[in-house]
Amino acid sequence: MIDLMYVLTVTGGTSMRVIQYPAERTAIRGANVTFGCKFADSQSGSDTTLYWWKRGEREYLHTRPDNRRIFDYKTFQILNLNFNDSGVYICAAVHKGKIAGNGTGTSLTVHGKCDYRTTEIVMDKLFYTKLTSCAVITFCESTIFYSHKKL
Repeated sequence: MIDLMYVLTVTGGTSMRVIQYPAERTAIRGANVTFGCKFADSQSGSDTTLYWWKRGEREYLHTRPDNRRIFDYKTFQILNLNFNDSGVYICAAVHKGKIAGNGTGTSLTVHGKCDYRTTEIVMDKLFYTKLTSCAVITFCESTIFYSHKKL
């Protein structure tokens, strides 16, 4: 596991070292993931709260109701992942109402499920001799695909 650290100083000189983990996470659609965040500062105490946000969005994630998201003191969990959950999630340490530090983010990539099905193939040969073999067929889900080739 790699810890990422980012230190931010806000007006008034308050700064905190924020450690966010893991740096990257890959998961299958329908799975659950957990992100962690911790901070190191002698002043922190009970006046410091950790909030989570997704890069590209304008508000903290806990402000919008979503029963798939679980916030604990130092962890954030997303249940039943879908493709739209892919993105970068950032932890912010807020001390006395002001941002005192941010993590560098955890990149989440959600992939589709693959279903491996085994089927029996029967091949007829001369004189009606049958040869049986096994084939594996793979079905995979994917997000929208855009080809770079011009048709």
